[in-house]
Amino acid sequence: MKLYSVTDLTKVTQQAMRELGLTIVSSSRGNLVLRQTSGIVSQNFKIKIEDSTPEST
Repeated sequence: MKLYSVTDLTKVTQQAMRELGLTIVSSSRGNLVLRQTSGIVSQNFKIKIEDSTPEST
């Protein structure tokens, strides 16, 4: 099984968002700012992808 990096997951997320018709306003390692526009209405989204360790139970 391949272990994916933050950069890998950012690229995959960018591709998926473009396919959905969203515009990528800015992108840096693990941080995406997106815009969706329809007529005079627009929405902005922020997606953050980061490394995380599981919570200990």
